[in-house]
Amino acid sequence: MSEAPLDAIGELITARFGLVFEGEAGRRLASAVAARIEARELAGAARYLALLADDEDERRTLAEQLTVHETYFFREAEQIRFVADTLVPRLLAAGKDGMPLRILSAGCSSGEEPYSLAIALFERYRERTPALFSITAGDLSRPMLARARQAQYSEFSFRGVDAELRARYFDFAGGHYRLRPFVRAVVGFCELNLLEPAFPEGTAPFDIVFMRNVSIYFEKAVRRRILEALAGWMRPGGLLVTGVAETLANDLGVFELVEEAGLFHFSHPSVPCAGARIASAGREEMRTPEGKGRMPPFVRTPTSAPPRPALKPALRPAMAARQARTGPVLRARAAAPAEDAATLDLDELIGLVHDERYEQAWPLVSARLQADPEDHAALLLGAYISLNRQRFDEARAAALGALARDAWSVEAHYLLGLIDKWRGELTAAAEWFKKAVYLNRDCWPAHFHLGSLYAQQGEITAAQRAWRAVLQLLDAAGGGGPGIAILPVGLRPAEVRFLCERRLGRELQLSGSGG
Repeated sequence: MSEAPLDAIGELITARFGLVFEGEAGRRLASAVAARIEARELAGAARYLALLADDEDERRTLAEQLTVHETYFFREAEQIRFVADTLVPRLLAAGKDGMPLRILSAGCSSGEEPYSLAIALFERYRERTPALFSITAGDLSRPMLARARQAQYSEFSFRGVDAELRARYFDFAGGHYRLRPFVRAVVGFCELNLLEPAFPEGTAPFDIVFMRNVSIYFEKAVRRRILEALAGWMRPGGLLVTGVAETLANDLGVFELVEEAGLFHFSHPSVPCAGARIASAGREEMRTPEGKGRMPPFVRTPTSAPPRPALKPALRPAMAARQARTGPVLRARAAAPAEDAATLDLDELIGLVHDERYEQAWPLVSARLQADPEDHAALLLGAYISLNRQRFDEARAAALGALARDAWSVEAHYLLGLIDKWRGELTAAAEWFKKAVYLNRDCWPAHFHLGSLYAQQGEITAAQRAWRAVLQLLDAAGGGGPGIAILPVGLRPAEVRFLCERRLGRELQLSGSGG
């Protein structure tokens, strides 16, 4: 495909939707444009560019294919729990007029995030939830919004939901899980282009905005523009929650960065107004359909229960590692025959896993293992997918299988550390990460996880030592070459540097020394 029309297409989409196309995103653009040219039966990229210039629906269709839509319930669950259990009660206490607390889920994809928020609120506030909260969810993609409104999900959407919670909020039929009506009634959906935010009447201003795993698609100037627009749609004192790996990218002076309980969020810098909340104007009442979806009895989690381990220890790869790969990301497709999957280019399969397209990747990984049970890379990828589905025994068995085939595999040791960390087995996790470091001293992701584990266990000196090692390795290697080539690292060097420096500074202040 000629570069000139492709560049012009990229510029057009950037101007309209703010997306940028560097590294892997550039290859995704080329792949998506080729598919749309074929679908529209056009002669080439120049003809397609002419079509885009006059067809807003086609521009939107192309943009929808340029972002990763795969998500799941309770992604980065520790954030959701912290918002529901700590931040929301504060905001409710500050409200004086009894109006619902308004929450926005920006970039909601197929609905798992806003529905997770609703479930977390039902868990805490039970029958009062519909009166206390109003959740608006927006996305650019019309097909994703249609799926969200349908609220029907497969097994892959439940990597962060235990069986008891799933049974309480979902009905299983026809091989799918359908969210119950009383939860769906709390969430309303709308089309949302973050460069031109417009919300249904009466839904704004918002008290809390979730914009997670969205800003990764935008360059700095566009992120600032989006943050400024959102600030205008938020109440003074409102809160912005971004993805764990997006904290630094959104610390642009528009909102104030706040750290609490080891988590970060942003606060609207304006002084909270003393007056009452703005009354809802024209907002449709959201009621549970008559006779349907009555709330089941709630089973409260005992306060003496041990805290759950932080979920999702590593998911999204560092962009530098991604840019080293070649070839387009594999497009959505039906499960391939075993003989096709077995010969699938490994970089394409790795790309699917790095993009969190696990539902597409799983049958392809399985087919590779059927063809060759000794396939080390397929064992690692299969273990990683199983980990993200919370099938811990399955993940551990596959990771140990990879280790049996290569006893010197840094990635197998690293992955076993992630599995044990996710399960809350901190001592065992630390041992796996130590072995990964022994095999490759430059593996800064393993050092970083070790530091976090040491801190959780109260070993502050050891934690400081690990975080300093991370900073030294990042300085020496510029964030590259951590010894992990197949699995997603899930840690961006800039974010890791920020966290290590902040944690070192905090611990030094607490200890009163530089040791």
